[in-house]
Amino acid sequence: MDRRTAIQRVSLILGGTVVGAQAFLSGCATNPTTESIGPFSGEMIALLDEIADTILPDSPGVPGAKAAQVGPFMAMMVTDCYLEKERQTFLEGLRTFQAKLKEQGTPFLEMMPEQRTQFLNELDEEARVANRSIKEQRQAYAKDRTLNPPIPHYFSMMKQLTILGYFTSEIGATQALRYVESPGGFDPCAPYEVGDRGWAT
Repeated sequence: MDRRTAIQRVSLILGGTVVGAQAFLSGCATNPTTESIGPFSGEMIALLDEIADTILPDSPGVPGAKAAQVGPFMAMMVTDCYLEKERQTFLEGLRTFQAKLKEQGTPFLEMMPEQRTQFLNELDEEARVANRSIKEQRQAYAKDRTLNPPIPHYFSMMKQLTILGYFTSEIGATQALRYVESPGGFDPCAPYEVGDRGWAT
C-alpha cells in the first residue's frame, strides 16, 4: 500500500469528506528528494526530515520518520494546504528554530541524538506554555467567526505534521501499525495485548 492508496481509502471510509484530499494526492507525486517545495529549500526540507526523525526515530524492525520522507510531506502540506497566516507562522518558526541553533553554535544535523532530543524537549515545553490559551481562543472563534482563528506554536505544527505524515505513509501504516488490505466486517471487540501495534485499517 502506498500513501496515495491509503488516503483514497480513508477518503472513501469518511464518505469522501477529507478536506484538501486532492491536494494530499497531488503532493504524493512529489519527488521526496532535497528539491525545493514552494518556499522550502532543499536544506529546509532536510532539516524537517531530521526534526521528524528525532520525534519518531527508528525502532526495532520499524524505520523512522526520515525513511518515511516526512520532511517533504511537511513542506507539501504547509505549501498547499495551510492558510497564509499558518504558513507564515510555520516558516517564521523554522527560521526561529535555526536562529536558536545558531546561538548555541551547533547545527541540528551535527548534534548527537541525545542533544537533539533535549533541544526538542525544551522547544516542546515552550510550545506547551505558548498553547495554553489556544483552547479558549478556539471556543471564542467558534462563537465569533469574525475573530482571527487561533494558530498553535510552530513546533506543535511540526509534531502534528510528523504524526500525520508518518502514519499515512506506507512505512507508518504497514510497519509501525498493523495493516490488513481487506479487513472484512467490523469487530468492536478485537483482543488487544499490551505492546501490540495499533491498526491502520
